[in-house]
Amino acid sequence: MENKKLYLIGEVSAICNVPIKTLRYYDDIELIVPKERKKGCNYRYYTKEQMVTLFFVRKLRSIGISLKDIKSVIKDNSVESLSKLVEKRMQEIKQEMQHLQYCYQEGELLVHRFANSKSLVEGYSNRIAKDLTEGIDDIHVEDIKKMYCVYTVKNMHTYKNADVSLERWIEIMEMPKQKGVKAIGPVLISYHGELLCQFLMKDCEVEFMIPVNEMKQEEGFKEYGGFRAVTCIHIGKWSDIINTYIRVIQWINVRSDQYKIIGYPCDFCLISQVDLENEEEHITKIVIPVEEIE
Repeated sequence: MENKKLYLIGEVSAICNVPIKTLRYYDDIELIVPKERKKGCNYRYYTKEQMVTLFFVRKLRSIGISLKDIKSVIKDNSVESLSKLVEKRMQEIKQEMQHLQYCYQEGELLVHRFANSKSLVEGYSNRIAKDLTEGIDDIHVEDIKKMYCVYTVKNMHTYKNADVSLERWIEIMEMPKQKGVKAIGPVLISYHGELLCQFLMKDCEVEFMIPVNEMKQEEGFKEYGGFRAVTCIHIGKWSDIINTYIRVIQWINVRSDQYKIIGYPCDFCLISQVDLENEEEHITKIVIPVEEIE
């Protein structure tokens, strides 16, 4: 009977491009056990068939199949079990791709939002500089475009703006994923009550919204926008935003013959406490719906 050629572990490593350390580990876990060992020096010898098996193991590892599952399929040695294993892994890869796509979209939204916030602040800074030379304030009237949103509304007893709960933030930020839609904007917070109720320790209905890419005819979706508004950018601590609110309301009151408040105020949280710990860099756009008096 013809003796089969045997290969030393170093030769197998060079031919199959597998580190010697890995071959020794495969031996230890009894995945690929050398055909022979030389007594006294413990040299490992492999057959050509074992190198074919090693190539097979590399191929399955390259698509992320575990050594435990590979060991099982080698032992079973059937096309059916191999096919089932690969199909299972393909389904796992599909789920991983979906998760990575979601992560990419989340990152893309953050980058887009931060870039827009920076651009908006720079634009306001330029307008303020121009306005100051002309004796005008940094408050403006603009059209708020209509957008689709997911939302939640809850009545908050003796509510104070600075005390808004982290739970509400997490709830609304998780909502797009739960509803099967994509968030495309920052958190919006609207206060349903008398003007400035969010600062006065009074009962206040607080509505959290996030703009999304599509509208669904189910609970938790609404349209927001499609109106004119007086707006102003507040940079810094959210707890200090009352001063900016008072300035905006005074601006409207001075022009009461031109503008009338017709809706609830809303904070567009462009960069917020859940984005960045540094409060000095938080950016909030105050939006108060108005109509022009003819």
